[in-house]
Amino acid sequence: MKMRLQEVLRQILKYPIMLLLLPVLIAVRLLRPLVLVRFGSLRADRIGDFTFHTEVFLCGRDLRMHGRRTLDIFYCRSRISNHFLKKMWQRTIHVYQLADWLDRLNRWVPGGKAHTIPIGLQPFQNRDIGGLLAKSTPHLSFTPDEEELGQKNLQEIGIPPATDFICFIARDSAYLDEVFPKIEWNYQGFRDASIQNYVHAAEELADRGYYSLRMGAAVTEKLNTSNPLVIDYANRFRTEFLDMYLGSRCRFLITNDCGYVNISQIFRRPIVWTNMSAMEVVHTWMPNQIFILKKLWHEKEKRFLTFPDIMESGIGRMQRTEKFEELGITLIENTPEEISEVALEMDDRLDGKWEQTEEDEYLQNRFWDLYSSSEQHGKIVSRIGADFLRQNQELLD
Repeated sequence: MKMRLQEVLRQILKYPIMLLLLPVLIAVRLLRPLVLVRFGSLRADRIGDFTFHTEVFLCGRDLRMHGRRTLDIFYCRSRISNHFLKKMWQRTIHVYQLADWLDRLNRWVPGGKAHTIPIGLQPFQNRDIGGLLAKSTPHLSFTPDEEELGQKNLQEIGIPPATDFICFIARDSAYLDEVFPKIEWNYQGFRDASIQNYVHAAEELADRGYYSLRMGAAVTEKLNTSNPLVIDYANRFRTEFLDMYLGSRCRFLITNDCGYVNISQIFRRPIVWTNMSAMEVVHTWMPNQIFILKKLWHEKEKRFLTFPDIMESGIGRMQRTEKFEELGITLIENTPEEISEVALEMDDRLDGKWEQTEEDEYLQNRFWDLYSSSEQHGKIVSRIGADFLRQNQELLD
């Protein structure tokens, strides 16, 4: 009822507000020779878009990819997925709700295209094929008081000062079902994975002395472990502030294809991607990222599709559950052992202990040769998990 009343008021006030703002828009147009004022909406209802789109846009602006001198003014038209993240963006960029009305008016008056911020409008908008993140530094930061609060919260969770910790998460349907209950989200089910398959990796990392925190804003399963170093943060300690702080301070993040990964990504934290279904659209633009794939079982042919099969057929870019079902393809999740191996590989790499064999390099080269004709990638600097590739060499043929 409250939302409906707000919409009614918006419609009643729309034209008077537009009329009052018309002189402002005229001034904006007249200033164009000196400074280009632009308006744009932040996609705030999904944490992945709210982080990644905004950060990549700002990296491009820093690298002078947007042409002439500009003054960019943003607004949030949708619900806010993380209010603390909004607070951080407001310290970094201009965010004013009045810009929503100015943007609407600008789109109605002819000649306004130049005054529209191109955020989220580029081809492959969920990608960084230009490697902009690697060429720039993070745009978000915590104040000294927030740093102090973050360290205090870590101790309350049970993590001693100056102790490295790992974050891990497995996407499920809980968040979208809770926040957008009227929308049918089954088409994204191909991205899901069971959190229980990640417990083994967390316990292996505990043997190395690391705490691991299971992340998530809303989750369907509780964590099944008695290890005191493996913490079900999502069900016990979760706050919007800590979502940001932990994702920015973890030694590395273990994830599947979910929005939360972009918090760690915009802070340039190392990332271990698991259970990736769409082989062709894996993220390949950061050198501190490793991934492994779900395997694709063809029910009719009774075999796993090979990597060349997947890339040449276009299945590698499919991102709807029903498309896999129509082709009779069953997605096989990574095993606990596969997830553990790639997580330990990341830890060894960060410690400088990882030893690359000639066979590993040969297999990596064979795998990445499959991407040579894909327009969804720039310079490829990420890696596929070494043990995963060794154990699945037959899928290269």
